[in-house]
Amino acid sequence: MKNIVNGSMALLLVFGACLFTSCEEENFDDQEIITDPNPLTQCVEVSNLASWYDDEFPNGYELYPGDECWDSDDQAGTVSENCECVAEPADYDCPNIEANYGDPCETPAVPFGGTVNQDCECEGSSTGFDCPNLQANFGDPCETPAVPFGGTVNQDCECEGSAIDYDCPNLQADIGDACVNVFGIPGVVDANCDCDVQNGGGVDCPGLGGDVGDPCQGGWGIINQDCDCIENNPATICDEVSNLASWYDQEFPNGYILQIGDVCWTSLDEPGTVNENCYCEAD
Repeated sequence: MKNIVNGSMALLLVFGACLFTSCEEENFDDQEIITDPNPLTQCVEVSNLASWYDDEFPNGYELYPGDECWDSDDQAGTVSENCECVAEPADYDCPNIEANYGDPCETPAVPFGGTVNQDCECEGSSTGFDCPNLQANFGDPCETPAVPFGGTVNQDCECEGSAIDYDCPNLQADIGDACVNVFGIPGVVDANCDCDVQNGGGVDCPGLGGDVGDPCQGGWGIINQDCDCIENNPATICDEVSNLASWYDQEFPNGYILQIGDVCWTSLDEPGTVNENCYCEAD
């Protein structure tokens, strides 16, 4: 009986030793660590991104290879394995001009615009004009730098000036015609094809191009007897001044304009001032 017990204890000790020694080491050797064979690696930084990413995602953003993105030209793309935003190629009907059929277009040959046809050409819209380049028909009035005074569109789609036989082509006028010089002063075209204002152009005040009493400076004023443009203010201009010297009419045969406060000469030939009642009052 004692031997059986001792033998059983021996077996238990061996079994226990196996559990905690050699058997344990053997189990660890047979184990495997299972990992993902294709891990998605987050990009620390993605190049060629649109500039608005930082504004759109102020708290940061995570991008992985294969993610959609927008590149620096604001084109849709995909994050590559090198962490670069690569734009997707555009799918145009006409890649050579980067356009689709029916898109609007404009070229030197079609300056007023057209549409892309099935041959990938910019085809001008039918305008119905005889001369599409001018957008005009034969005989229409026209004006160009070469025809500054106007002409008509000829059969060659050119702006052709009208043939007028002037004495003075530079003025487009004949000798003796009325004219206005660069200062706006009226005169008469002389034999030298100049606008002659030396003779006054038939007005009282050549410098202002008008007669006494005429409006001046675009209606702001009125021309007085001294050929000055004074403010045309009905509240201060007198229609008639009494107690004036008799020689006023002889001195100013074309008329005169006096206003309140002006210097005048009385009927007694004394210096005075036009008062509020339009009376020449001696000083």
